[in-house]
Amino acid sequence: MGGRTSGTWTKGNGPGRRKGTVNKVTKEIRDFARQALENPDYRARMMRRLIAGKAPQLEIALDHYAYGKPKESVEHSGDLPLPPQVIIELHRSEHEK
Repeated sequence: MGGRTSGTWTKGNGPGRRKGTVNKVTKEIRDFARQALENPDYRARMMRRLIAGKAPQLEIALDHYAYGKPKESVEHSGDLPLPPQVIIELHRSEHEK
């Protein structure tokens, strides 16, 4: 698996997992999250918390680990006289001045 030539690594042949190989820890966390979310007792308690508005962020995170985070998108309709602008302001901290 070594791809070292003249002191540098060639792309794709360096150390580590091959492209597409699932990280073992990620798989273990995903499996744990699915087991928790598929447990009927846990789901009933979670549903009560959701209905009461008391669901902590951990439950959202577990859902994302188990089933993936939904894609987010922004839609725009209508006419704009100019294309939208993005303004980024950089501020120096006091110790950098």
